[in-house]
Amino acid sequence: MSNRKRAVSIFIIFAFIATTGFIYFPLKKTSAQQQNDREKLAKTPVSTDTIKDRLAKDDGYAAALFFTADIGGNLEVCGCPIR
Repeated sequence: MSNRKRAVSIFIIFAFIATTGFIYFPLKKTSAQQQNDREKLAKTPVSTDTIKDRLAKDDGYAAALFFTADIGGNLEVCGCPIR
């Protein structure tokens, strides 16, 4: 690998590390900013709507998750030896 390619790849790696660091570990807010955020939250009215009122009309689609572990193949007995 040439030195230029190596330098570009190292730059990309460090840029990725730097951006993820700022995303996951943002700078701390001052106490005045935290107090201001608390005041904004305190002034926000609590929603009295029910869940049914907040959700949109049902579109007919659904999602289902099927999770199994260590079944070793089929669920039916086929007469084969174990595993």
